[in-house]
Amino acid sequence: MPYVNQVEELLGKKTNYTLESGEQKNKVQTDNVKYDNNRWPNNTATVYIDIDDSTLYNAFVSAIKQWNNTGAFTFKIVNDKKDADIVGKLMENDDGTAGTTDTTTDEQTKRIIKATVYLNRYYLESATYGYSEQRIINTAEHELGHAIGLDHTDEVSVMQPAGSYYTIQPRDVDVVKKLYQEN
Repeated sequence: MPYVNQVEELLGKKTNYTLESGEQKNKVQTDNVKYDNNRWPNNTATVYIDIDDSTLYNAFVSAIKQWNNTGAFTFKIVNDKKDADIVGKLMENDDGTAGTTDTTTDEQTKRIIKATVYLNRYYLESATYGYSEQRIINTAEHELGHAIGLDHTDEVSVMQPAGSYYTIQPRDVDVVKKLYQEN
């Protein structure tokens, strides 16, 4: 790990970290929401991508493909927003999050009804924050993980709160499979 500082203890805050080269970089928390293992009725959801930025659009599509490749959950891209369970959108603000996911859930059944996944252009495309193409994809995978129903973990996982240092891990696939085995 090329980082000298422990970033996990700084959750929810914009801060700096130091590369081994001594170069200072900014770190951004991906999000700070708790999802309480809510889930869809089954392990499939439709997605409409309302993103007009080619870099972030392509990252979102790549993240969908990566989740689909796991076999644990299937996202189906639709061409009409009204047919979507999940909508992917852009945001651009300095709220300290590179992405966020809003879900509407039936509190009684713990079933997700709809979700909106936001990728934050302010951080993801700023040289100041140093997001590579892979880290942007990882951020989209992380937010789609929340749309699936996953919560944060401190383990090696796409669901670490910083959300961009790991791609989907075998642990993530196992957690999704377990979540959707339950009735």
